[in-house]
Amino acid sequence: MDGDEKIRIYALENPLIWIENEELLFRTILKAVNPSFSFSLNKNFIFHISPTCGWLSFERKDQLWTKFQKALIQDAIEVKKVAHKFLRTLAVESLSNEFKAKKIPPILPNSIDVKLIHNSTRLVTHFELALLDHWLVTFSFQLRKNKEDSVFYPLEDCTITIRIGYQNDVIGFYSQWRPTFLKSSEEKFIHEHKDESHSNHNEDKTVVYELYGENDFQNYILPFYKSAETHHANYTPASESSFTIALTESFTLQEDNLISINILGGSGAFVYSVYAYKPDEVFNSGYFKVTEGSFKNGDTKFTLPKAVYNLIVWVADIKTGVIKKHEQSIYSLAEVIEENNIDTPILT
Repeated sequence: MDGDEKIRIYALENPLIWIENEELLFRTILKAVNPSFSFSLNKNFIFHISPTCGWLSFERKDQLWTKFQKALIQDAIEVKKVAHKFLRTLAVESLSNEFKAKKIPPILPNSIDVKLIHNSTRLVTHFELALLDHWLVTFSFQLRKNKEDSVFYPLEDCTITIRIGYQNDVIGFYSQWRPTFLKSSEEKFIHEHKDESHSNHNEDKTVVYELYGENDFQNYILPFYKSAETHHANYTPASESSFTIALTESFTLQEDNLISINILGGSGAFVYSVYAYKPDEVFNSGYFKVTEGSFKNGDTKFTLPKAVYNLIVWVADIKTGVIKKHEQSIYSLAEVIEENNIDTPILT
């Protein structure tokens, strides 16, 4: 393979920009659903923006799970067309002058660097009654590898779900797309890793872009190799900014065990913070800070008294600014230094 082959990384915006402009996003979705809808009719609508990631949800509560049989379209192809039309309208509407003037990322991308892939269209029965309630249409995304290639890679765990009810009306919209202007930079496409603790047969793996879960902060979309050699998926970096985190525990005869933070990829220079909670006492004791520090290349170690705890590790790459969170159960915990709220990153 070409040693100069490039792959893109994509920057994400702070979800706060959407939350601060919630009314504009709501009005834009309503306009795409039905131009005649008024924002003042919001008593029939439910709209929510997830504060950590920017996921969107919209429902017409007067149209979902009704207790009478609706006259639904019977043709799945026509339903798919309705969903496509709604998404196209939404993408165009969120490129309006108001969005541009306020520098608000569009609700959905309208870019040659993104592909929207139809996954499925199916009928949904009522959760209590023997009725057909609505159609459910799902889509996923793919991101362009680089400027020169026409290759696209899947964006993992990012779906769009649309519910379509009576008279082809959109009665639900759920988006896991995060706020972004799709600003990108190109880096060296990594084809192997010399770290012996990781498999380097990347030709047997698929390349994916990784999107974190709803409660996880993320500032870049990065590419990884994904393999499923066991029942758990394994990831290794596919770009210079990508990195993975793993914790390993060395048992000793002493009261303390040795915990290593192992990082594969990235620039090699990192700062980190470790938090923990005791699974059976989380509501009483909350989260606690264990340790923090910085290191270059390889791994860093700390000792913890033996006990059952869940560790949460925040790592920031000093050179690239990429921030990543890792959670893992382990049988050790250090003396509590201070309590802390870890819903948002502790590294900047």
